[in-house]
Amino acid sequence: MKKIATLSMCILFSFLLLPLLPAKAQEPLEFIITPNGDITPYTPLLERNGNIYTLKADLDTIWIQAKDITINGAGHTLKWLRLRGSNLNGPSDPDCMGIVVKNLKIVSTLYAVGGGNHTFIDNTFENTDIIFTGHIGIGDDVFKNNTFVNVTFYLTYGGGSLIVMSENNVINTKMIAFGTYFPRLDRNYYDDYTQKYPNATQIINSDTWDTQYVMPIDEPGETYSNTIDIHPLVNPVANYKIANFNTPPTSHLTNPAEQTNDPMPTFKPQPNNPTYFDRNIHIIILLILLTGISCTILILYKRGNTQKQLT
Repeated sequence: MKKIATLSMCILFSFLLLPLLPAKAQEPLEFIITPNGDITPYTPLLERNGNIYTLKADLDTIWIQAKDITINGAGHTLKWLRLRGSNLNGPSDPDCMGIVVKNLKIVSTLYAVGGGNHTFIDNTFENTDIIFTGHIGIGDDVFKNNTFVNVTFYLTYGGGSLIVMSENNVINTKMIAFGTYFPRLDRNYYDDYTQKYPNATQIINSDTWDTQYVMPIDEPGETYSNTIDIHPLVNPVANYKIANFNTPPTSHLTNPAEQTNDPMPTFKPQPNNPTYFDRNIHIIILLILLTGISCTILILYKRGNTQKQLT
């Protein structure tokens, strides 16, 4: 009985060490695509092929400082996507222009400062703040075939170009503008359309309603502002959906709507060590092995003493 009790205590002690093992090594929280296209810190989870960058897993933050590149989410989830060149001294930054973002789910913030001429296609924005400020005034920012769920747009261009939204699903979405051009809407689906326009009818041989949709704009200092979609869709846009989005990673960032002058928090990885916990894994495993060996020696020792007593 003593042997069984001793073995049980050793096994119990070994299991108490198991929670110290991380379920998954933690990747750096922020990855930067520099003006020359490099990824820093390096990660195999963001694969580069020329000017195309493909996510291989869910990530927390990507900060794009380059121009004329494509981010392919490949069905993965991102917390923060930041479009701003390396120049932090002013909002207008030509280094960050012509970004294409596709097949991505963003669940916190899209933050574009300066630059412009961006394209967002086949993405899902859920519980997200979309912030555009200080547009450089070259080209429109186009949203096409996206789904917006519980999204707030904060638009502070201060002049220049504007957002064009076409053939998107717009669900519980609102817009706040600060002295800027309003978005141009055309052929989007709105979840509250029939509630707002119960007497609207579908145009014959068409996929649109006969009554335009008015999107209210919350513009401080103005009593009433809006933008209009003259061809609202009867049915949701569904031919582009990305299936099986993964659970979003944990964010380390504060509310982006409260940030006006950057800089975004940055992550500083340890040299030649991309994770926090790798260096501890071997120590913990060694402790477990030593515990097992100690228990085995103790049992053999007690067994030997018992045999001596019997003889």
